Amino acid sequence: MTITPLPTVPELVVEPGLLLRRHRPEDVPDIVLQSRDPESRRWTSVPVPYGVADAREFLALVERTWLDGTQAGFAIEYEGRYSGNVDLRLDGHGAAEVGFVLAPWARGKRVMSRSLRLAASPWCTGRPTSVTWPRGRWPSGAGSGSKAPCEG
Repeated sequence: MTITPLPTVPELVVEPGLLLRRHRPEDVPDIVLQSRDPESRRWTSVPVPYGVADAREFLALVERTWLDGTQAGFAIEYEGRYSGNVDLRLDGHGAAEVGFVLAPWARGKRVMSRSLRLAASPWCTGRPTSVTWPRGRWPSGAGSGSKAPCEG
């Protein structure tokens, strides 16, 4: 399998007040808050305890996997504040597994469903990517409700 680097991380306006963009160093404090949230911990595999060094390591991982073409990771900015992540874990054959987490301050506002629809489009990766809703591979925990944003 040949890995092709992805194009420069685009900044994509989902709609006014909602943006998918490159992660930034200034996101670190909110990444830490999000990763310490009990619901985020319940459905993800973040280290416990989660600190500033973990958030910086996460930012480096997002950059590295974007450059090597294995993941297309975006920060979700909602109403001017970092509010979560959405990423496509690319398999090199045109399919992707979706990973996402949303901070408590952005939940209940359809932020994730709107972000996922745009992230799964070819505009984000510069190449066609097959992400099937909801029959694709979905490794979320039972009962997380994580498929609901993409159904319908």
